[in-house]
Amino acid sequence: MISNKNDVINYKDYPEGSQGKKYYDSVYLPIQEYLVKYYKDIDLSRWNYIKEKFIDPLFDLSKNELYLDFLKSTKPNFFPDKEKLDFFWKIIKEDNRFDLELKKFFAFLYAIGFYRDLNFDEWLNVNYWSHPWNKEFEDDYTILQLLDYKHSDNYLKERFATLSIF
Repeated sequence: MISNKNDVINYKDYPEGSQGKKYYDSVYLPIQEYLVKYYKDIDLSRWNYIKEKFIDPLFDLSKNELYLDFLKSTKPNFFPDKEKLDFFWKIIKEDNRFDLELKKFFAFLYAIGFYRDLNFDEWLNVNYWSHPWNKEFEDDYTILQLLDYKHSDNYLKERFATLSIF
């Protein structure tokens, strides 16, 4: 989120539910109030699509051929490395900080080289986690900071579903 308060103030009186009001609230509401207001109950259809098409098949060997066909037809800018996925999955599968969906997503990100030069723990602690190759794209909170708040999992899922890699 961008927090230039001089520009954001223009959105103060935008109607509830508008992107402008959400942007304003992202700067002026305390983080927990913001997460409750916008992420308690959200539409995760985009997340579910990404999970269904790109993540889940990596963990189901019976879908491997269909997955490869899907990747060939969609031509994404990435190709998961199964060995890296298996390696990272052994590390993260018992991590109780995250739900199963996020753990699988993090393993997917590792398998496509998303973290770049950062290791996983470093990535969890940087505020440019949505763009680890460009520090200019800063988020207001690190992933580990967000974990202290209710509904942060929905926030993360919505943000991950809109990553530029998809």
